Amino acid sequence: MPGSGFMLDSMHGADADFCRIISDQTDAIAFDYGYAKGPEHPFLAAPNNVKGAIEYVLANTEGYFDTNRITIGGFSAGGALAITAKASLPKGTLKGVISIYPSVEVSLKYAIETPPVMSEGDVNSFASSFIAMARHRHEGPAIFAYQRFFLTASRAYLDRSV
Repeated sequence: MPGSGFMLDSMHGADADFCRIISDQTDAIAFDYGYAKGPEHPFLAAPNNVKGAIEYVLANTEGYFDTNRITIGGFSAGGALAITAKASLPKGTLKGVISIYPSVEVSLKYAIETPPVMSEGDVNSFASSFIAMARHRHEGPAIFAYQRFFLTASRAYLDRSV
């Protein structure tokens, strides 16, 4: 799944070359899947879209997929959604996850020596578009009790195998 800051529609299709390489080198079927993005589609739309896509593949109505070997992956926001999907589905549903520079911890602000690639304003814009229900700009989606999507690599989840 593409990166997008959970709101950039133009990113869908950007990973076609990556999907082609994965497919060529692993003899696997690879998809570049776009998901709902903010601000039009706030939190839970994207993880629910991903869940729907996984359910479609698992249904395997045309017999194209070996449902025992499904791996999900993505870049940045897509990588975070891949981790979320793996952690939220029953154990064994997905064989693995490939998450490349995922944005997994949005609840902490930390000091860094190197300036970030995106400005604080850009990050806040992405966060406010996707996490529309947040009461504080550093609250991540994991605070919502509705479902435990968006598991992070924070202390609370270190003992959980994904």
